[in-house]
Amino acid sequence: MLRKFVSTLGPLRETTGKRFFEIYRHEHTTTSTPSTSSTSSTSSTHPSTLPTIPTTEEEHLQQRDDQHSTTTQRPSSDFYDVQPSTSQRRDEIAQREHLKKKLGVSQFRKILYTPEELAKFDLSKPPSRENPHPFTADHLPPTYSRALAPHVNGSVALQTLVEFGVDLFEVDTKNPSLGRHLVRLDLDRDLKPRLQWIVNEIGLDVNDLGTYLTRNPFFLIQDLDDMKARVNYLEMKKFKKRQISKIINECRYWINVDVKTLDERLGWMQKEFRLTGDEMRALITKEPRVIQFGIGALERMSKLFKKELKFHPKQAKKILLKDPRVYMLNPKILIETFIYVSRVMRLSNETITEYPLILRCHLSAIRSRHEFLKKLGRASYGQIEENPEVDESATILEGSKAPSTSKDIVPVVDLLDFLSPSDRIFANRAANTYLVIYDEFLRHAITPVKSVESPSSPFRLKFVIFNVTSPKRGSFLCKRQNMANFESVLPQGALCYIDGKWVSAKSGATFEVRNPYSTELLFNTPDCGLDDAKNAVQAARNAFEKWSLETTPKQRSVILQKWFTIMQQKEDKLAELLTREQGKPLAEARGEIQYSASFFEWYAGEARRIYGQVVQSSVLNREHVHVREPIGVVVLITPWNFPTAMIARKAGAALAAGCTLVVKPAHETPLSALALAQTAEEAGLPPGVFNVLTTGHENLQGISRYLCESTDVDAISFTGSTGVGKLLLSQSASTVKRVCLELGGNAPFIVFESADLEKAVKGTMSAKSRGSGQTCVSANRVFVHEKVLNQYVDKLQTALGQLVTGDGLDPKTTQGPLINQRAVDKVQSLVNDAVEKGAKVVFGGKRGKATCYQPTIITGVTNEMEIAQAEIFGPIVAIQTFTDEKDVVSRANSTRFGLAGYIFSSDASQIHRVSRRLQVGMLGVNEGLISCSEAAFGGVKESGLGREGGAQGIDEFTQWKYICTQY
Repeated sequence: MLRKFVSTLGPLRETTGKRFFEIYRHEHTTTSTPSTSSTSSTSSTHPSTLPTIPTTEEEHLQQRDDQHSTTTQRPSSDFYDVQPSTSQRRDEIAQREHLKKKLGVSQFRKILYTPEELAKFDLSKPPSRENPHPFTADHLPPTYSRALAPHVNGSVALQTLVEFGVDLFEVDTKNPSLGRHLVRLDLDRDLKPRLQWIVNEIGLDVNDLGTYLTRNPFFLIQDLDDMKARVNYLEMKKFKKRQISKIINECRYWINVDVKTLDERLGWMQKEFRLTGDEMRALITKEPRVIQFGIGALERMSKLFKKELKFHPKQAKKILLKDPRVYMLNPKILIETFIYVSRVMRLSNETITEYPLILRCHLSAIRSRHEFLKKLGRASYGQIEENPEVDESATILEGSKAPSTSKDIVPVVDLLDFLSPSDRIFANRAANTYLVIYDEFLRHAITPVKSVESPSSPFRLKFVIFNVTSPKRGSFLCKRQNMANFESVLPQGALCYIDGKWVSAKSGATFEVRNPYSTELLFNTPDCGLDDAKNAVQAARNAFEKWSLETTPKQRSVILQKWFTIMQQKEDKLAELLTREQGKPLAEARGEIQYSASFFEWYAGEARRIYGQVVQSSVLNREHVHVREPIGVVVLITPWNFPTAMIARKAGAALAAGCTLVVKPAHETPLSALALAQTAEEAGLPPGVFNVLTTGHENLQGISRYLCESTDVDAISFTGSTGVGKLLLSQSASTVKRVCLELGGNAPFIVFESADLEKAVKGTMSAKSRGSGQTCVSANRVFVHEKVLNQYVDKLQTALGQLVTGDGLDPKTTQGPLINQRAVDKVQSLVNDAVEKGAKVVFGGKRGKATCYQPTIITGVTNEMEIAQAEIFGPIVAIQTFTDEKDVVSRANSTRFGLAGYIFSSDASQIHRVSRRLQVGMLGVNEGLISCSEAAFGGVKESGLGREGGAQGIDEFTQWKYICTQY
């Protein structure tokens, strides 16, 4: 059984020889001669293979007797130490030679002895002439020899741990109290069930067992039922298996927290910080060590942030979610750092909330970098000052002049660059100078700054003048600095991505991409024409055979998983780019990046589950096989409201199936698509598999027609308006290609009399305020039972009143602008029409700054009003009342659209009846946020054809082939 168990966990390293381990350490030879066994010099031969592990008690006893009879064998280096580096070995040799000269001896003694040998020593006293024993208290605690040394030889359980790479030397040295427990381990009763459980149930890789158990040795003595109870608790809290694995692998303290305490701590955190279930799971998975902190410690830190440091509760929550380790800091150190960054660096609480890492940095490093930036006149973080304080010593830069008038602008320093662990990145990007200049500053920081120009400087500082000079407002350099933050996601700038190359349009034409709020010019992007479109399609066609036939589902899965990881790593940069070109608040943008990445993770798994079918034949010796094959080259035409997510949802499924892609993003938001191409390239997608074609408004119709009619394109997947979808469907009819359409919606949102109004309002906010109402599943027609109308409106007005409308880049903003002025005009027109026909605006109803529109509530809406028939695509809650269930269902279905719907009720039978009668493709019951990577997304009637997401989403990119074989 043991051999079978070991073989299931993985191959073991093999050695030969007896299983008696010794370690040698240089010791002073006393005049008193110790026992022969403890003073004899031993050989250093290394065994090369492992003895057979005993499987019976007789074999075990015989092997133990053999081991005890041999005491001159050197231990395997795998047991105690990792292989030392060259420098470590050099240091050890030097120390040894030093001791030789000092002591005049060269002798090594073993420190691992049999019980009989240890009995000759008094281990409770330090070594001396009268009491010689083979270790010193400075290097090794006495408990080591008492705990494990006498028992390794005869314990099959301990020997098995050794074979899995557990460093018992480190375990016993750091946790001496464990010794008396470890020596009592029984292989079959204690050790074997634990190892099987952690490998099979938790998903810990067998190759990581040694590292894990060395780092978390208490796992070996904890009650297995207690640990199972804790894992069951996490599963009950809807933690996924991979999340539980990460918690167990990274946090040694989870086994010390009982279920009751764990539940109390998580419950307190959810209540204190108002965490949703998903937020709680993400927090614990991100930093499992939060589990070990008691409620008292976390409560003190929470009060410190909210009361002493004056952070808003939402900011305190955001800091916890972004960087939980901040809450584990020493409060004194935290306060010292906060005082410096807030008073000296003048960072606001909003800025600190966005960059909580600054609170964890060494204050000395922050101070040095800030002082250096002050010398250069660049100490501005997130704001531009008219008269910044500049030190006179800025004259160290020969020929340069520090900003001194209101006309001079201090370049804003990116805090990510400021906080980079790399001094080179800080110097080059934040300080806009050379690393050697910063090094000189650090070396001479305690002397007058003018001494920086010492003869020892590698070059004279005048070479840095052009790097430090501040750009004027509106200059090209200033614009380039605004987009410098996106070097990691757009290193080539805004160029098309065709056949693995970053290229301009053949015609050289470009179109502008601007921020919808500030109208700031972000990039001039290639305006591709027909020739560029043909090149992109041909690249996808050429790559299709190799991608579909010469890569396995597992290989495609690995690439998609890596893509998911890269997007997580670049979440902040991708989100900021998305906000700049689309306008949504940064929090929403981060949510979209996370949502987008989840499709790559989901389809990394689904790539391995594209199953066929074998049908029994009625004819003897005949086989009927049905297989699913990738459909071919697919064109993805995506909208501007979710510029990253709509590509990811389609691309994840198509690539998993084995298709190659040509992506045609909306001309309002091409940058997110290009950034996605950059991450795809980094993930390892071969050239030609993923192509991005950017076009302006003028070339849009011609290119779309070509893509629909081309015989080299096998399928079209489109998300957008119903009108455009019908046009693409008709254009694709000539080549009878498959078309997947996700079109417009007019979602009903029904609040019944029995509804929980708190949930209903929360659902309304989720389904309406996200994206400023610019989503196809937005709550378009809100039906409220007239008995609860006033209560619902009051609660909704309170919730909408807390929204802050403005620039998406402002951390305070919770609702961003509409995509352009035409969208604002449309929304205002719908509101005006409703008011003219008798509706009442009870909240909002006015234009905001730039292209923003106030969150608005309109009551008294009827079907005769345009707002009840059109897809609003704005932050308007248009409310109609009802009294009868059948009537409201009939009114909800009285539209040509059928994408999504929402019902809020506490009546189970009512929920069942209405759910079956509403004519929609997706329905949220007491939930306003329904889209996720695991579920199929799509509508009925004129809201589209096909499904995206979930296991069903991959069907749109595969086709069935029937193979009949006669044997």
